[in-house]
Amino acid sequence: MDSIYNIDEAAVSLSYQLAASTAATTITGFIQFEGDLQPGTTNLAAFARVTVRKSVIAHPAVYDKITYAGTVYTVGQIVAGNKHNWVVSAYADPRQLPSNLQGA
Repeated sequence: MDSIYNIDEAAVSLSYQLAASTAATTITGFIQFEGDLQPGTTNLAAFARVTVRKSVIAHPAVYDKITYAGTVYTVGQIVAGNKHNWVVSAYADPRQLPSNLQGA
């Protein structure tokens, strides 16, 4: 089922960097926060679902980077797609990974 809506009604400015690239592109997309960093709790990551247009990001991939309001989110899963949009699940984790465990 295709969900048709105007992404610009709730769109925000995002920086999108493909995992295979060092260059980031400024795009508009819809971001839905699913969890947040909570100092002093067991929440170690912030989660978000991000909707982007297929006409702007043709093929999102795991380890792509999305920056919003200074927080860098890493795409962990491609959740859904239709002929207009992609929905990706992304996370921001403040813990540093050893370089041999970081995405490509």
